[in-house]
Amino acid sequence: MLPKIITQELINGRSEQALKSLRSYLEKNRARLNAETFHQASVIEEQYGEWKLAGQAHKACINAAGNNPIALLYAGHWLNQSGFDEAAAAAYSLCQDTNASFIGLSHTSQQAQPTIMRSQGANLHLRNFLTNHHESNVNEPRISEAIWTRTNNAEYTLPENYRPSLFWIHTLKQQPYYPSSMFTWAHDFLSTTTAIKQELISFLNNTSNRNIIRPYLDDMASDNENLNSLANSKDWTAIDLFKSGQCQSQVVAAFPKTYEAIKNIPCYQLDQTPFEVFFSILKAGQAIAPHYGQSNHSLTVHLPIEVPGNGFLEVNGENRKWREDELLIFDDSFLHSATNKSDKDRIVLI
Repeated sequence: MLPKIITQELINGRSEQALKSLRSYLEKNRARLNAETFHQASVIEEQYGEWKLAGQAHKACINAAGNNPIALLYAGHWLNQSGFDEAAAAAYSLCQDTNASFIGLSHTSQQAQPTIMRSQGANLHLRNFLTNHHESNVNEPRISEAIWTRTNNAEYTLPENYRPSLFWIHTLKQQPYYPSSMFTWAHDFLSTTTAIKQELISFLNNTSNRNIIRPYLDDMASDNENLNSLANSKDWTAIDLFKSGQCQSQVVAAFPKTYEAIKNIPCYQLDQTPFEVFFSILKAGQAIAPHYGQSNHSLTVHLPIEVPGNGFLEVNGENRKWREDELLIFDDSFLHSATNKSDKDRIVLI
């Protein structure tokens, strides 16, 4: 916090003295000041002082707390007003990733009016910038006409219970479940279940591997309130073979037969690497609340490993039980959930 004498000088109309005191205070104490102090300084410099010094204070604020949505929102506003359109979009995008609710705040929000004003400006700038960027850089018609649902400028209507939360290729078929008979690789993949299960049992029996098992959702993983109860929870955990396009080499080394089986599946990829392959463990008596996936560009496959019964996947209102001799293939852009009412863990390879 800034010393009260600085804010008091502003209240009393002595802005020149306040700015002099502010800059002296920052110069003497910069190394030990927190993000809140730099944020206050940036706002004061914007309103009463020098625009360039305001930018320096915004930068110091982000350096002190780079995951603070307020810091990113206000820095984005400064960049936008300074004509740095791409940098402003980057700051706003980071703000949205940190806390999506800070982009496009309504006038009824409990946030301060300057924050609401900047938030609405951020929403407009981000939509304009990203929509124009997409239209200018994508030539494949099916993709150029696709919609980034969080930032698209044009109005669009999604089908009921169908809401890809990030990217929607509207020319693709909209179907909740897909029979495995549609896919030439499915039968051979299903036949590897026993081998995959044996590797998983060996992995779980090795106590040194326990720290590799992570909560599927971390504290900042989802802006879906339905899933908040599972954030950072051991009730829904994952063992990653590939995560965000990165091979988890320590895990893959323990699953050679699983890795060979995955090679024969047309997984969606990042630089020739499967983007996401993991074991999903849902604890006994737990449920994953209804939610939507990010995009319809790929289908989700569940290979059942441990399915104790009395559990099911629900997609678009239709329940299907996991069975050890059956793949479940579905479009997670539909509203979907999972329930394990049994007294044992349910494990599937996704």
